[in-house]
Amino acid sequence: MSETQLKCAKCGSSKIIPQAEIEILNKLYSSGEITVYTAKRPDAAVFQQREHSGLAARVCGECGYTELYTFRFTELYNTYLEGEQHRLPL
Repeated sequence: MSETQLKCAKCGSSKIIPQAEIEILNKLYSSGEITVYTAKRPDAAVFQQREHSGLAARVCGECGYTELYTFRFTELYNTYLEGEQHRLPL
C-alpha cells in the first residue's frame, strides 16, 4: 500500500504521517532508542541470541490515533519461532 493510500484505522482520514520517529527521554533529557526483540533462547540466563528491531509510529493528523510498526518483522518472527523450540515447558 502506498503512503498516499493510507487511511486511519479509527476515523478513515487520509491525513497520515506514515513513519513518525519515536523518542524516549530519560531523566537526564538525553534521547534513547526504543526497540522490540525476541530471542532464540528465551529461557537462557545469558546468550539469549536476541533479534532487535526499531519502531516507527503511523500517526493520524485528523484524530491523533497512533499505531506502532516494526521494521525487521520477518527476522523477529523467525527468531520467535526458533525460540519457541527452546522454551522450557511451564
